[in-house]
Amino acid sequence: YMGIAYNMEEQKGVCRNFSSGHCRYGDRCRFQHVPQGDGTQAPRQSPFQSRGFSGFQPRSGMNRGFKRGGGFRGPRQGYPFSRPGNDYQPRPYKDKSNMPKFCKAYQKGKCLDLSCSYLHQFPKGIDRLKVLNVTEDQEILSLATVGASQFAAGTRAGYIYVWDNNFNLISTQNIGLTCTDLIYYEPQTEIGPMAFLICGVSPLQSTGQGYGIYVIGNGYSQALFVNSKPVTCLKIIDGHIFTGSEDGTIAIFAYESQAKPIVQKAVLQDAVKMNGIFSMLYENNNLYVGCVGGIAAWNLNIQKNICTYSGYLDFHEKDNPSNVIGLGIDNDNLFYTTTAGAVGCLTISGHYASCGTYYEKENVTTMAITTDLAGVKVILVGTAKGNVKIYELSSMGKRGYVEAHTVVTKFLVYDGKFFLSAGNDGTIHVWIWKAPDGATSAAPIM
Repeated sequence: YMGIAYNMEEQKGVCRNFSSGHCRYGDRCRFQHVPQGDGTQAPRQSPFQSRGFSGFQPRSGMNRGFKRGGGFRGPRQGYPFSRPGNDYQPRPYKDKSNMPKFCKAYQKGKCLDLSCSYLHQFPKGIDRLKVLNVTEDQEILSLATVGASQFAAGTRAGYIYVWDNNFNLISTQNIGLTCTDLIYYEPQTEIGPMAFLICGVSPLQSTGQGYGIYVIGNGYSQALFVNSKPVTCLKIIDGHIFTGSEDGTIAIFAYESQAKPIVQKAVLQDAVKMNGIFSMLYENNNLYVGCVGGIAAWNLNIQKNICTYSGYLDFHEKDNPSNVIGLGIDNDNLFYTTTAGAVGCLTISGHYASCGTYYEKENVTTMAITTDLAGVKVILVGTAKGNVKIYELSSMGKRGYVEAHTVVTKFLVYDGKFFLSAGNDGTIHVWIWKAPDGATSAAPIM
């Protein structure tokens, strides 16, 4: 009907839209446009008003601001997610044009250009002392101290590297198995103390045997394959070696004799059918185990042969539960991190009630708790994007972060002095704490 004008004789009835003041067809309308008595069109109204609806009027007491679970309420004071009310004042514009821009290549130890237009600095509180390069194809999966003056690293390709306290490489050994974790074991024997390096291992290929531990030391090497999936964490408790595996079991080893140094003593079965174990922590006769989607606990006393299952804290993640890959304790608080990016805290004396959870915007790969030179406890968080992030433990306030690796795989901490971060790019970064006045700590003594 577009473009056709109807005669008055052909038009049917009176156009109610024209009478209301908003007919959009004009002369093409098939209904009669009858003007008011003064010859003018009625004032324009909205379609809702023409149907007798005068507009939305909020009910008494209904305010802005969304409340979780449905319903409305006014914005809370200081609540960052509330909608602005009548007294809303916009935040002042933050000019970022003059903010310092750090050189990410320098933070990774790869930019040596003195004329670089970006700052060759690190976040407040830390400085890099050294970068140890293994090889680019050696993905570092584990770090551990070796005695009082050395430390070691294990790789996915099956190599174990050992450095002295001056960061000189003194030993390299290929065990032919992926080294998933490392720990130093020094038992008291009939001939005095002996030293072993215990490696959690898995086969280089995805098939075949090779899940368990590998023992090196005192001219002795031995492989003990007791698991069906990779060993992910190791812990020394009262002279015994505890191993956690993705198959959901905890195996216990100890020294036996010179002829057969390390033997398996017992196995803690998964009392709650855990799908995997990824971290362990021992404190005050309690063994905490980070699993898939939760934390399990045992009351443990090796001297009295007590090992009682205490319970399981389920995070109730129905879809794709995350792995608890880090555990730490500070006073009465149990801290944990998950691969999904959660950094949480539980109150031990409060029956492990949650006292807060912070969510990273990227996947978390490792964590550690330590103390800086000022005596402030901090939590180190490594991410899948290669960032080393530092938070103050008391408030979870971010100190800063540095992009050091492609993926951060492990931390090794020396309280009050420095810490190491390892990555899948074949590098180990040695970070040193800076005092409040800007001075760094003395040369590390391990």
